[in-house]
Amino acid sequence: MRSSWHTQRLLVLGLVSASLVACGDPVSSTVNSTSHISPDFDYSRIEVVLDHDFGITRPGRKHSHRFEVFNSSNEDWTIKSLRTTCSCTVASVSSDVISAGASGFVTVNYVAGGKTNDDRRKVSIEFREPNTPIMHLSVNAMIREDLAIKPEEVAVDLQLEGAVSTVYAYAHNFTDSRWDGLEVKSSLDAISVAIDEVPRSNAPVVPGESRQEWRLSISVNPTGLESGQHIAELSVTPSCSAVNAQIKQNFLVHLRVAPPVTVIPSKLFFGKVGVNCVSTRQIKLIFSLESKPEHPDMISFSNDLVSDQLSVACVDQSNRILSFNATLQTVVTSNAEDIVNGSLYVESKDHRFAPLIIPIVFQKAVQQD
Repeated sequence: MRSSWHTQRLLVLGLVSASLVACGDPVSSTVNSTSHISPDFDYSRIEVVLDHDFGITRPGRKHSHRFEVFNSSNEDWTIKSLRTTCSCTVASVSSDVISAGASGFVTVNYVAGGKTNDDRRKVSIEFREPNTPIMHLSVNAMIREDLAIKPEEVAVDLQLEGAVSTVYAYAHNFTDSRWDGLEVKSSLDAISVAIDEVPRSNAPVVPGESRQEWRLSISVNPTGLESGQHIAELSVTPSCSAVNAQIKQNFLVHLRVAPPVTVIPSKLFFGKVGVNCVSTRQIKLIFSLESKPEHPDMISFSNDLVSDQLSVACVDQSNRILSFNATLQTVVTSNAEDIVNGSLYVESKDHRFAPLIIPIVFQKAVQQD
């Protein structure tokens, strides 16, 4: 590929159209000819950026480019450090010293990453001498997989037994030939995918752009799913048999399934309760928009406590939250410190959600004679 600076000798002070940037204030003027360069010029505030473009490449492909740097000063430059922005880029030098009036060469080896993106990596060179520039050698590449999907994964928030939710992703064909279409298989039966090719003009494909594009409408039906988090994998392949076995992308769908009602706390602990004493705990019911009753009276409470009394009353309500006070009053059954276990049953009178069971635990204090 052609370098934007070719392999010509570079005057690190400032050739016409060179990328010169001062550290701090911008450079106020550009030197256009070597005859204008003073040997005593202060290079220490100069940064030079040299670019090379590898063009379109495939993931994992290796590339190399040799940059030539010409020392136009009257002093030798000794390389102090070479710093790269990632492990995918490695630089080596022909010599640690660039003599005055001579050239030094820096070879940059680059390995393209595994995902479709426009990549830019940089090697920075610093010299030991104080009156020297800082140089940045930049390599660019358009990494393109044969089949790319954007975004690389999606998340879907669902309500248990709620409505179907749909999210979208886009698949791109970056090969040199057209495909008949795509096939998508899901690891989860709750997911269905509709595939629609995006219309394109007949104009030639611009370098770096895909030859074909499809919209993937990913619909998730929560019916039958348990509440909690799930991960589904979609396998996407071209439908044409000639390339079907060679090109494949796996695409993750993260599902967060919330129950119609979340109970806080999930268990009622009243602690140690004295004889004929009263203890109160608060319960919050957090609803999805579809499951919230029109009025707190549409919720009924019952319990299986035999000799003790538990009453529940609504004390506050907001957009999706109903707050209740559960009040326990104990009666004497024995002189032992009994641990009592029971259940509080919560039901919707208009069947907006399935019945809920909240465990009850408390300890009776010993009766004092």
